[in-house]
Amino acid sequence: MNAIQLNAGVSIENLYSTASKEQIEKIKKLSVDGFTEDELQELQNDGIDVELIKQNSKALEKTEKQGTATQEVVDQKIAELKEKYAVEGGVAKSYKMSNPEVAAFKKAVDEGMLKDLADAGLTKNQIIDVISEVFPNAGIKNQGEDGKYTCPRGQDAEAKELYKSFLSELAQVTKGEGAEVTELRQKLDAISKEIVNNNSAMKLLEVNITMLQDEVEADIKAAIEESKEIADDQKEAANDAVKKNLSAYSSSKGEMSYGDFQKNLSRDLDEVAGTADSKMASVVLKIVNSERKMATLERYMTQMGDLMKKNDELNTEMKGVQEELDKALAADTSDVDCADEVDEDCQQVDPIGFTDGDKRFDFFVDKDDNSDITNENEFLGAENGFDEVKALDTDNDGIVTKEELEKGNVKVVQTNADGTQEIKNVADVLKDGDSIDLNSYEKVGADIGNGNTLQGTFNMNVDGKTLEGYQTLDNINWLDENYEFTDEVEGTGRFAQGEDMNLQSEDYTEKLNAFKERQETLRTDLDSVYDTLELDKAELQSEILEISNLEAKTQADRIKNIFESQKKADDAKAEEAKADEAKADEAKAEEAKAEEAKADEAKAEEDKDKDKDKDKK
Repeated sequence: MNAIQLNAGVSIENLYSTASKEQIEKIKKLSVDGFTEDELQELQNDGIDVELIKQNSKALEKTEKQGTATQEVVDQKIAELKEKYAVEGGVAKSYKMSNPEVAAFKKAVDEGMLKDLADAGLTKNQIIDVISEVFPNAGIKNQGEDGKYTCPRGQDAEAKELYKSFLSELAQVTKGEGAEVTELRQKLDAISKEIVNNNSAMKLLEVNITMLQDEVEADIKAAIEESKEIADDQKEAANDAVKKNLSAYSSSKGEMSYGDFQKNLSRDLDEVAGTADSKMASVVLKIVNSERKMATLERYMTQMGDLMKKNDELNTEMKGVQEELDKALAADTSDVDCADEVDEDCQQVDPIGFTDGDKRFDFFVDKDDNSDITNENEFLGAENGFDEVKALDTDNDGIVTKEELEKGNVKVVQTNADGTQEIKNVADVLKDGDSIDLNSYEKVGADIGNGNTLQGTFNMNVDGKTLEGYQTLDNINWLDENYEFTDEVEGTGRFAQGEDMNLQSEDYTEKLNAFKERQETLRTDLDSVYDTLELDKAELQSEILEISNLEAKTQADRIKNIFESQKKADDAKAEEAKADEAKADEAKAEEAKAEEAKADEAKAEEDKDKDKDKDKK
């Protein structure tokens, strides 16, 4: 078996940043002529994670095996993908999910097209050629320079995510992700899992706190009623009986069960009262049980607060790791050239409006009926340009009236001379008789700076005046700077920063405050029962707290053992899955080798037949 070689450019110091100097020197020494299985086992025995070595050599081995696919293989893949994903109605330079071809491209990516092409031996350039042939209007194509290709950024949130994930996955399947990216992904995964586990733990704590507080409230109410019937001469003796039994239970260090403690205390209290049907045993047991549960509740609420604080820290850490990952992925996709013309086409929207004096008026369609402009896609013309204005002419007379604009749910963004903006109804801007003259439309196509283009002009009849209306194609960055979109204010849509994991913590903050307020009420009510029975509250609480802490430690140890057992089982399952994946990869490689041998044999037979034909001639 050949020795495993590290990929070119892999830094052992970076790969094993936490390893000792001696360990790093040993890894370097063995890496010179490659790692044998025995050497890997030796490193493993020294506490070194050899999986990092395997991960950073696998991509190299795969590249050596793949080489460059033949044109026949490329053509075959193009034919297969066209048959499976070809759609009608693709629109050039419309990089949004409403474009059928972009939607088909997303389906192909989701179904593993990139990995399939890489596994078939296609290089990055060949994969891009296949995509540009099968999905010509998806905007991805080679630039003719080796390794350079264009890729749009998407015009809506889903399309942006599609192209972003495409870049990352293509880098991964064609050259493998570097150790830094792999490590950052693992960090993100670990942080996400911890947040999910914390949220689950808080949900469980919420249920337990609610249940225990209900039980304590019921016990205290019953104890208050029953305590009224207890004679004064029983109180001091009852106090002594409680102290004696609590001390015995506490000093047993878990050997005495709580059930046995309750039986012993009940027996002694009945003796104090001189009768088995006295209320003394019932009331004191309710107090002891309530106090024990109150101690547990305090611990639960402390745990909830700690988990909320930890989630806040994890969210901050997650944002930092995500930023690092984005930078690392950007480095991995540095050969992508989002050419200016592609970038601008992807990032432009088609506002339509007019100016009157020092004010600008832009029409928009209030699609979500929030009486505001939510995002750039609500501008009139954002989807289909001036055709959207024509569609408002319901009586086909070549004129769009004020009434027709209102029926189309059109509103107006008014920009004043000082840059401030107001949202207005059409009736606030136009009067009866005011209109848009569709027949006056003229194409222009002139550059007006800031990456914006004047597409065309038309006449507006406003208050007896003829004003010039405009149709522009504006750069999205310029629009963001010059318009107030509610999506940006609220951090939604394309301005969203991902799932806000802090939201759940905020919800629990309110719940925790409610639990604490209820806890104070329960404490006040329980103290009144202590006063009624003249029990030694401080000593009882001290004993019960010690008992509660002992029980909590026992429970924590039990849960820890359960989690450790589960982790071992999960690790074993992961190792088994990894082994199965390795077997599957090996089987695929053998199958590909057999196919290649078969193809070579067929070609040899074909050449043989050709030679025979030549001989005959």
